[in-house]
Amino acid sequence: MEFEESAHALLIGIGKYKYQEQGLAELPSCPNDLRELASLLTDSQKSGYLHQNVSVLSGKEATKKKIESELAKLSKRTNEDSTVFIYFSGHGGRVKRARGVRTYLCPFDCDPDHLADTGISGEGFSNALSAIKARKLLVILDTCHAAGSATLREIGGETWHPGIDKSYLETLAAGSGRVVIASSKADQPSYNHPTANHGLFTWHLLEGLRGKASIRGDGRVNVLDLFYHISEEVRGAQPGQEPVLQVKDLDDNFAIALATVTRQLREPVVSDILITIREIREMIVTDPKNGAKALSELVSRTSRWQSEKSKIDLKRSALKNALDEIDLLGPGPEIKVEKNRAIHSLLSVCNDLERDEAQAPG
Repeated sequence: MEFEESAHALLIGIGKYKYQEQGLAELPSCPNDLRELASLLTDSQKSGYLHQNVSVLSGKEATKKKIESELAKLSKRTNEDSTVFIYFSGHGGRVKRARGVRTYLCPFDCDPDHLADTGISGEGFSNALSAIKARKLLVILDTCHAAGSATLREIGGETWHPGIDKSYLETLAAGSGRVVIASSKADQPSYNHPTANHGLFTWHLLEGLRGKASIRGDGRVNVLDLFYHISEEVRGAQPGQEPVLQVKDLDDNFAIALATVTRQLREPVVSDILITIREIREMIVTDPKNGAKALSELVSRTSRWQSEKSKIDLKRSALKNALDEIDLLGPGPEIKVEKNRAIHSLLSVCNDLERDEAQAPG
C-alpha cells in the first residue's frame, strides 16, 4: 500500500482553555504550532498525507468528547497496514492523591475541580489507542509549556505538578508498533523557541518533518530518526529540556512522513566518492556493523574528513555494545533504542559528508 493511502493523522492543540481563570493558563505558542503542523501534513506534496485523512481539533473544538470521537473514527478508518500520527499540544500534568499519582492531558473543557471526569487519563487514552489496529502508531505530546506551567501549582484545590510522568507514557506505549514521544521529562518545562512563535520542541518537529530528519537517502522521515533529530536539537538549544522516547514492542523504524523537499534538493551523483557515501549509507541501514566500519575507513583516507573519525568510532563502539547485548540478552526495547540511536548518528554523518562533497569545488 502506498504511504499516501495509508497515512492518517489527528492533530490537537489548545491555546486558551474554558477554565482558564482556574489555573489553566493560556499557551500562546500552541495555536501556531498546530496551524503549522496542520498546514504541513494537509499538503500531500510536502508530507504524503492526504487532506481527507488529517483531522484537526483546535481550541474550543478540542473537547474531551470530540477528542474521544475522533480517536474512535481513527479506529474505524484504519487497519493493520495504516500509519497513524497523533499530536497533542496543551496542558498536561499530575495530581498527587492519597492513593497515588494520577496524570491527565487537559482538553479544552477540562475542569480542574473534576479532573477524573474531564481530563484524559492514561488508561482512557490507551484504551482508545488499543482500538486502533495500525501497527505503525506515533503519539506526540507537547505539554508542560514553560509559558503556562508557573500558574499550575494549585488548581481545583489539589497540588498540580506540570508534566507527563513516565508511567503515563508507558501506558500509552503498551502495544505493538506504538511509539510515544514527549516534549520533556516530567519535571522539566518545555520552552518556547527564542525567536519564532513556536514551542522549541514543535519547531524542531516541523523541521524534522520538512526533511532534516530524512537521513536514509529514500526521501522518508522515519519515526526514530525524527525523535533523535528533535532530541539532539532541543537538548542543544535548551539543556534543561530533554525529549522522551517511550517504546515497548517495536520492530520497525517506520516512516511517519515523506520528505519531498529533501528529495528535490538532493544533488545528482557527480563523483565516485558520492557513490561510495551512498553505498555506505545503505550498508549502515542493512548491515550496521560493517557499514560503520566502512564509514570509519572512508574518513580515515579522506584528509578533510579525518576530524570526524573520533565521533564515528564512538558511535561504532556504542553500536557494537548494543549489538553484543542483543546477541546475549535478546532485543529488548531499551537496547534497540540505543542501537537505533547509534545508527541515526552514523547516518547523520553520511548526510554531512554527502553535503560537503556535493558542495566541494570540482
